[in-house]
Amino acid sequence: MALILFSCNQTNNFYQGQVTDENNKPLEGVIVAEDRIDKHTKTDKDGYFKLDRSQDWLGDLIFVKEGYKTDTIPSVSNQAGETTEYQFIKNDTTIVRLQLVDKIKLGENIDEINAIAKNIYKKNGNVYVEIDMVQIKFKNIDERVIVNDNSKIRTYLIDSNTLIYSNDCKRLSPSELLKNKDTLLNDKSIIMIGQSKDGKMIDINFGCYG
Repeated sequence: MALILFSCNQTNNFYQGQVTDENNKPLEGVIVAEDRIDKHTKTDKDGYFKLDRSQDWLGDLIFVKEGYKTDTIPSVSNQAGETTEYQFIKNDTTIVRLQLVDKIKLGENIDEINAIAKNIYKKNGNVYVEIDMVQIKFKNIDERVIVNDNSKIRTYLIDSNTLIYSNDCKRLSPSELLKNKDTLLNDKSIIMIGQSKDGKMIDINFGCYG
């Protein structure tokens, strides 16, 4: 987020400003709201907004648009006890630049996954798993061989609808999976199985085969 301020002593009873992307292109439809107050507006086609200010309230403004990182910016600040500086309520325009959310390319639909889990992480509020597909071949009934002829990392979303089982057959939530990720990733004997659809894991099993 980048914020450009203009000096002006006079303040208004409304917030005003302009929202652009990182290339200075105006963003239409950005929701601008007072934090913890049920009052909001949206930017117009030129990225400008004007929002009536709640009486006796100076807090944070929140800027929300799908595909961009949400920003929370104080409407008033005070630096080392000096004169209070106001933002958004001056006569001049305050410009806010929103950053794009880093896009994650999700994997294709696979009905039967055999893979090694390479990473489990949280980004932008979502949980993801990175996997490397393998083939399992058996020399005999007790001896298996893991074959990876064409290494390719695929990324899938894990959400509350994903059936997740740990290696000790416990059902896990996405947050519990994150807490246990080091144990699961460090166990090199685990071959993860599951299925995916529309970039999401339908089910994911870290070794509960019984």
